[in-house]
Amino acid sequence: MRGKVMMLGALVVLGLWGCAKPPTQELEAAKAAVQAARDAEAQVYAPEEIEAAEKALSDAETKVQAKKYDEARTLAVKAKELADQAKELAAKNKEKTRIDAEAALNTAAKAIFEVREALDTAVGTLSKVGKVLPGGKAEAFRGEVDSLKSLVDGMDKDLEAARLAFNQGAYKDALNSARGVADRAGALKDDLLALKDRIVKARPLPWYERLKRKRLEELRKQRGS
Repeated sequence: MRGKVMMLGALVVLGLWGCAKPPTQELEAAKAAVQAARDAEAQVYAPEEIEAAEKALSDAETKVQAKKYDEARTLAVKAKELADQAKELAAKNKEKTRIDAEAALNTAAKAIFEVREALDTAVGTLSKVGKVLPGGKAEAFRGEVDSLKSLVDGMDKDLEAARLAFNQGAYKDALNSARGVADRAGALKDDLLALKDRIVKARPLPWYERLKRKRLEELRKQRGS
């Protein structure tokens, strides 16, 4: 009887010792899952989720060092689950970002086309009116047109860079760049239209318009007296 008790005690000790082993398999599975999530660009498209997975894995490794293997095993399993979720979410978000980036690139291209039209209008107006503008106004307007044109040319380069990023799979960078180009193009279009209006207003009135205004002014004075 005593021998059976001793054998049972030995088995219990061995069982406890077995349970006290580090959760090597769980840790390796968690590390592989985290790496797979990072390979899926979770740090870009699911940053909070991959951060939570990496924290759980780090905590698991800390528990192993403290020989708290049960807690380490629980955290390692949690880390793998979080990493798997991060990988899945990253794939979904990346595809959505790709679609959004493609639309943003088209919007930016349209915005640049419209700003080019506004630039051509301003240039054409200055070409017609510039010869009759007084003093150095024509030269000043040409300087403004050239300055705005350089900005338009710069946006063309930025759009090409956004397209390159898209083609390389950097959809988030492409999306942000394309949106920035579209916003700047819209503001620049407004500036060019305003410039065109200022050019027109700076044009001297024809002699008959000046005569008409003079007569109207005389009539107002007569009525006032």
